[in-house]
Amino acid sequence: ADQWLLRFLMEINSIPLPDTRAAATKLLDAILVLEKPGRLDVPLSEDEVRTLFRLKEKFEEEFEREHRNIDVFTVLPKGIYNTRLLIENTEDKFPESVRKVLPPEMLYDLHQAGRCLAFETPTACVFHMFRATEVLIRRYYEVLAVKPWPKASRNWGEYIEELNKLPKVNKDATMRLDEIRRFERNPSIHPEIVVSLEKAPTLFELCSGVIYTLAEEIRKLLPPA
Repeated sequence: ADQWLLRFLMEINSIPLPDTRAAATKLLDAILVLEKPGRLDVPLSEDEVRTLFRLKEKFEEEFEREHRNIDVFTVLPKGIYNTRLLIENTEDKFPESVRKVLPPEMLYDLHQAGRCLAFETPTACVFHMFRATEVLIRRYYEVLAVKPWPKASRNWGEYIEELNKLPKVNKDATMRLDEIRRFERNPSIHPEIVVSLEKAPTLFELCSGVIYTLAEEIRKLLPPA
């Protein structure tokens, strides 16, 4: 009972159930007193039994009353994805060696894309995934060219064009980027286009694949940490 109450208190730590938390704590304290060394072999008195039942009933009453005021929702699985990872740790889909070179602004959009996919806002998911990819495209150029992006304008076509001018560029990567740009990214960013929930996971993975490739190229170009 004490272990169950401890887990319960930890799980509701960020949930607005103040009276339930107080009642559970009192019940837990009463149980812990009875589990002190020397007490386990001593039979419970009638008063102790009544106290335990009273505290237990108080805990159940408070939870029954308070939980009705909590907004509860269920996030359904999206394909093969772990819903909690989509919401909290989207970058864990990549190996640690890749995560180390992902810029903070790219991780922000990656997190937003994962949450949007989990909460069924597919157009927003794809928008953030394209943004995350663009951040990494620019980072790849800057590491490969050893200089900042030189132009005021920023679009995938120019990124790809400038990357292809560099002698050590991975042409397979830029070819994949150009295919995504022409067939997926450009059509999807128009206001009248709504990305379906069925298509969003595919685009999510499509961008994830090229993100992995670019990150691996960046990792190879950077000095060892």
